[in-house]
Amino acid sequence: VSVARVIRGDPHVLAHSASSDGKAIIATASDTSDGIMLEVLSIDADGSAGEWSQREVLADSMSSAHGPLTSAWLNAYARKDGSTGYRLLVATQDAAVHLLQATREGGRSSWVREEALASVSGAELLPLPSLAVDVDSSTPFFGFGFLGIFKQRQSSSVAESASSTADGADKAPAYGDAYGTRQVLVLRTAASKVFGLHSSTGEVLWSRFVRALSPTEAPPSLLATFVCGSGASQQALILAQDIGSWRLLELNPVSGQLLRESSRPGVLMHAAKLPLASSEGAADSVLLLVDEAHQVHLHPESASTRGLLAQHASRLFFFVVGRAQVRGYGFSSTEGEVAVELRWSMQLPEAAQVEVATFPQGAAIGSPVRIKGDRSVLHKYINRNMLALALAIDDDDEPSVQVMLLDTVSGRLLHSAQHSNCRGPVRMLLGEHWLLYTYWSPSAHQHLLSVSELYRNTSISDDVVSLVMAGPVDYSQQENQFDAFSAPPPHVLSQSYAFATSVAAMGVSLTRAGITPKQVLLATSAGELLALDKRLFDPRRPLVHPSKMSVFDKEEGLVPYAPSLGAISPLSAISHGHQIARPRQIITAPTMLESTSLVFSYGLDLFLTRVAPAREFDRLNEDFNYIALVGATAFLVVATIASSLYSSRSELLNAWA
Repeated sequence: VSVARVIRGDPHVLAHSASSDGKAIIATASDTSDGIMLEVLSIDADGSAGEWSQREVLADSMSSAHGPLTSAWLNAYARKDGSTGYRLLVATQDAAVHLLQATREGGRSSWVREEALASVSGAELLPLPSLAVDVDSSTPFFGFGFLGIFKQRQSSSVAESASSTADGADKAPAYGDAYGTRQVLVLRTAASKVFGLHSSTGEVLWSRFVRALSPTEAPPSLLATFVCGSGASQQALILAQDIGSWRLLELNPVSGQLLRESSRPGVLMHAAKLPLASSEGAADSVLLLVDEAHQVHLHPESASTRGLLAQHASRLFFFVVGRAQVRGYGFSSTEGEVAVELRWSMQLPEAAQVEVATFPQGAAIGSPVRIKGDRSVLHKYINRNMLALALAIDDDDEPSVQVMLLDTVSGRLLHSAQHSNCRGPVRMLLGEHWLLYTYWSPSAHQHLLSVSELYRNTSISDDVVSLVMAGPVDYSQQENQFDAFSAPPPHVLSQSYAFATSVAAMGVSLTRAGITPKQVLLATSAGELLALDKRLFDPRRPLVHPSKMSVFDKEEGLVPYAPSLGAISPLSAISHGHQIARPRQIITAPTMLESTSLVFSYGLDLFLTRVAPAREFDRLNEDFNYIALVGATAFLVVATIASSLYSSRSELLNAWA
């Protein structure tokens, strides 16, 4: 099977094949309102051609869901009765591949392959809404009312099981579970298509192709995905950039239903969620959008959200990373009108490969300090406006890798490290107060991992007892808030290690409260997904032999320094026997369990799993003996009642004696 010619941008596509008797066959396929039509022309070996066959319907029209046809491949085969049958493999604008079969009863689609999932450019994980259970609030919880609530819950569970059985045993539930592990993966792709996948089974719950505004234009570029709201009121906001205009699509993340769509002229430069609560929704429901003309747009657009923006304009900043420049912007408000102002800029070498990393704004931080083995504390330098920037200059004579930490509010350089005679590609991971990055050393013929931790230069007491006795800090006071312009530079500790293989993507486990110890997630170029303890990447690892470690270092749990992390242990591979082809990014999301985090890696393959860095300390094992627990509890209740009755009767008999 081969392609003879493809007419792009036209409703017809051409394909050709050869029959078993040596005839050349040319076919045209067109997507009309009546369906996908196929016409066939047979050409004999001497060049004489017959007539075009009658148009036959292969399948229903796919232009609304998949876009126009872009390519076609024809396969002619001999049926049992000697006639010629046709199979048509077509590709649509959304990168989907369909096999269409022509039969005497009519055409049919044999299968569809969503190749757009191999070009995922961004992902968001959000919990499925909980299953609603109707309970009468007037029913008392104690006494016999508890039996009524238990009965209602049992009835809902039976109805839930019946509905799942009716829908099919293999179909994943479309509601959340008690542990928050059932979530929706909202994926945007380079093919201008958005998918909703179930985290438990990988099933495609829905898909939506964002078509171009005009048939002559290319599909828009999907810039970003934002999730607003919570529970059943969640919305997925998709930003699409067309030629000269941009669109905002509001989707239901569970069903994929298009709720609203709006379009405005211009080219978007920046988009972010504002941590402000408006009258139209809860906190983090206001979306700020800035175009290249420095026009400020809000979603939802109202007098209330405009007033909030004008009120907090002096405390809002953003940055834009270009190919050869990094720019920082701020806002100013004059008589309720908000304007964008350039605050700082930094020029970058044009020949450098630029890599950036930021810390997730919504990630929880368990503690602002680190307690050492001698009971003193180190105050973490926590700055959510910090940007990690890596420049890899692959010069033949003097290659180098430079890593910088910038404060995007003030534009100050917080830390800089340069590695001479090293090359990219550089992969970076920015944590709450630490930076981890990997690069290649040609002189040592090794992949190196470097880690830097940032701590505050502060005069606050480092005694744990004094900190506890001082009580909670009132962050509403100006002197207790972090000031990017006046804060002293951080104290930086760094170490480097050799690693056994190249790293394609990096991530870190995130939990609901940030208390669980962190795991560093590494996707290797060989297709393995590794979960390594963050203690291995600690710049405070003592430079002594394990036998000479101090008592305080052992109590803190520090690992003695070694110049190499050693071979990769099979126990650290959370991908197990699976090989993930060409991983590009790792996304993590918390669950309702503090011990558990969801890990999603995408590239040419998609892979999702769970990690529990400190094991599931907040969940009972599956083999837990519930019968023994209930039996022991019932025995204790009966024994308590019997002993109280016996004691009361003994006291009564003693009183009459």
